[in-house]
Amino acid sequence: MNLKVITLLVLTLAGPLMAAAAGDVHSSDICAGFESGNVAGDNLLVIVNKDNENKLQRSWAPKDLVYFKNDKSDMISPAAKGVPQALRKEAYNAVIAMFEAAKREGHTLYVHSSYRSYEDQCLTFRSKISKWSGKFGKEAGLDYARKSSAEPGRSQHQLGTTLDITVASVKNSSGVPTFSFEMTRAKEYIWLQENAHRFGYVLSYPWADDDHDKLGYNNRTRYYYEPWHWRYIGVEAATDFYERNRQASTSGANIVLDEYLSRLLR
Repeated sequence: MNLKVITLLVLTLAGPLMAAAAGDVHSSDICAGFESGNVAGDNLLVIVNKDNENKLQRSWAPKDLVYFKNDKSDMISPAAKGVPQALRKEAYNAVIAMFEAAKREGHTLYVHSSYRSYEDQCLTFRSKISKWSGKFGKEAGLDYARKSSAEPGRSQHQLGTTLDITVASVKNSSGVPTFSFEMTRAKEYIWLQENAHRFGYVLSYPWADDDHDKLGYNNRTRYYYEPWHWRYIGVEAATDFYERNRQASTSGANIVLDEYLSRLLR
């Protein structure tokens, strides 16, 4: 199925809500209605979030993407088989080392999702609006989509340094590793929390309960809690970020990734 067919299918499903959320949907361009940002993502420490000044260019893409090959296929989630997975070279080498280190200690981690182009994110975000509007209604569904998924240009996945990780022991009813808050209690995830910084990875969207709905919405990140969403920022920065939050854990004065990167980039 080509992109144009997929585009028309998604737009048909989304209907009028898409027009309200993203402008003119009567186009073969899946990204119609979304405006490109001005930010290039070359710097590993670049900030990408909901602020307009931190929005990625539609035309920007990593120049050094490395795709997971057949010899690394055991690192790809069964739920993502057949979907090309890639990261920037430095992030790719780091995650391979991290997964292999976890495996040596008896823990199996999987890549569920990695690099997404701007166009991929247009499709992803539109599908989220359609899904959650069908469940919660137009207004609430759009709000939930914006809190649980990034709009195009605002996704860290476009950087090619971010991946969603699942663990072998937490599965859905079909027996496939899946996203779940339950994964945070798994031995594999505890290992990941304690060791990811050694390989340059940090958690982007930590828990808070600022909406008081037990879904972990964080006013500082402006997203729901995503324990599966890890971003590569390099070993030195990741270790510093980890240590700052570990030391702050007793006082509750932790910092989130955007706050930390803002300090580094001043």
